[in-house]
Amino acid sequence: MASAFAPGNISCVFKIIPHADATRMHSLGMGFTVSEGVTVSVTRHDTSRVLFNGEIIDFPTVQAVVHKLVGWVEHRETQQAMSESQLEVERSETSDEISVALSPALQGHIPLQFQTTAGTLGAEPCEKPMGRAGRDNALFPLQFKVEITSPLPLGCGFGLSGAAALATAYALNELLRLGKSSETLAMIAHVAEVENRTGLGDVCSQYHGGCLVKLKEGAPLVADRLPIAEQPIYYRYFGPIQTSAVLGNAEQTARINRAADSALAVLQTLVKATTGLKHGDPVSLQQEMFTDCLAVAKQFSVESGLLSDARVIKTIAQIEAAGGVASMIMLGNGVFSTHAFDGAIETQLCQNPARMLFRQFASVR
Repeated sequence: MASAFAPGNISCVFKIIPHADATRMHSLGMGFTVSEGVTVSVTRHDTSRVLFNGEIIDFPTVQAVVHKLVGWVEHRETQQAMSESQLEVERSETSDEISVALSPALQGHIPLQFQTTAGTLGAEPCEKPMGRAGRDNALFPLQFKVEITSPLPLGCGFGLSGAAALATAYALNELLRLGKSSETLAMIAHVAEVENRTGLGDVCSQYHGGCLVKLKEGAPLVADRLPIAEQPIYYRYFGPIQTSAVLGNAEQTARINRAADSALAVLQTLVKATTGLKHGDPVSLQQEMFTDCLAVAKQFSVESGLLSDARVIKTIAQIEAAGGVASMIMLGNGVFSTHAFDGAIETQLCQNPARMLFRQFASVR
């Protein structure tokens, strides 16, 4: 068994960068990771299944990650089996050549168990190759139980599909001893998100951790870190928004990208202003920057047309009337703020990238 953790991510601003290549399609924008997230435990099982908080669910994004990593193992094992089979053939051919080279008189005096010809080892014929390919269902197909646990809700803007995909990739990589780099695993999780239309930029934030701004087009895992201190964040969610429905709506995405262009221009200015700012600088400076980011996020939510739920609009207005700043969680019908408000749950903005938690090696065969 192997277990890994990936944090939830609150996306504040995003611009869709379309591309035919899933490794180049992603989003630009801003967001931050929180203390809660998902814990994924992967074990070998007699049937493949994915569970979320104990309930079996259909989770194509996670299943895509499993399929990709298992495919690597099966390819590796197939290559090894082919190599071993080829070696056996070469040995057999060599044995045949030796047998032919012996004089008929000597061949008649060699015991049967030493007259090694193709397909014969000892006195009894070998019915199956001795390499890996001859092991009945010893490896193929590999099946796993993926158990995902989280205190955060699915579909409400916390990036749980990306977190689950990334943590699954980390855990399965360890369980199968693939030795893939964290960056490679993050890209696999990102591609799974893109191909299943469950997200475009959460994996980048969850891979790095912290408060990030993404400004480089064509580089899904590249981001600038803002020197924002870990601090309490308050949120309340009212219901889900189907990410796939938004990403599949051409008119909606065009409006989102127009609003994002304005937001990104301001964010780029903020990033330049942080050149000399460090995490150890006065909290007041960091907080001022974060407040500016939230103001940009709020403006984006309005101009993009995504801020449309009456409950979300009312809650943000109440927070602002009390002197606070707030915005909509992307993509979900929820509100987040640096100020406590009625019905809110407290979390923490954290510098906590995805990581392994536990591994117990055992043969996958």
